[in-house]
Amino acid sequence: SGFAFYVQYFQSFVGGTPYSLYRHDQGSDVVTPIYSGDRQIQSVTGSADGTVVLVSMRETTSSTSDFEIFLLSLSDPNNPVIIQFTNDSVDNTNVSMSRNFGRFVYEESVAGIPTVIIMKNNGFLSFSKTILTNTLPQRQASVSGDSRYVALVRDLPNGNDRVFTYDIALNSYLNVATSTTVLDYPSLSDNGLKV
Repeated sequence: SGFAFYVQYFQSFVGGTPYSLYRHDQGSDVVTPIYSGDRQIQSVTGSADGTVVLVSMRETTSSTSDFEIFLLSLSDPNNPVIIQFTNDSVDNTNVSMSRNFGRFVYEESVAGIPTVIIMKNNGFLSFSKTILTNTLPQRQASVSGDSRYVALVRDLPNGNDRVFTYDIALNSYLNVATSTTVLDYPSLSDNGLKV
């Protein structure tokens, strides 16, 4: 049960809407289109109840425009309300959300370094922002379903990649894995204890 969100891209589609975003209600096996357009979509995440979706999408149809985070409210899935959440001059990518929309995370460049941003939901469209600063690039974060942990990849100076979990409550990192090969897109269990 639950909801899955996915993007369909028609590469050879000429004139029209090559990008489509869908919500799949796995309990009733109903697929609902919630966006169709020609702005490139980089990543998508949704709440467990299927009513909130966050999308990293180009701000305009231009392939040179930056990616911003858009919030889609799906109280009525057939008539989604789309709100542009971020509005800056850098790419906001790799968005991930906890199950109840208590927190979401994304990646952006801060002073030229890929950086993880944590947003805490304080109520109706009110959020507090935490920047996980580090002298090394930190990227491709995901947040646990219970909103407490974040998994991320850190690029080390020797070329290795290291996966960490970050405990928001304790403000501490735990090293999970280091590799000489590329490590990408870690994901967390609901309670954040498995990566």
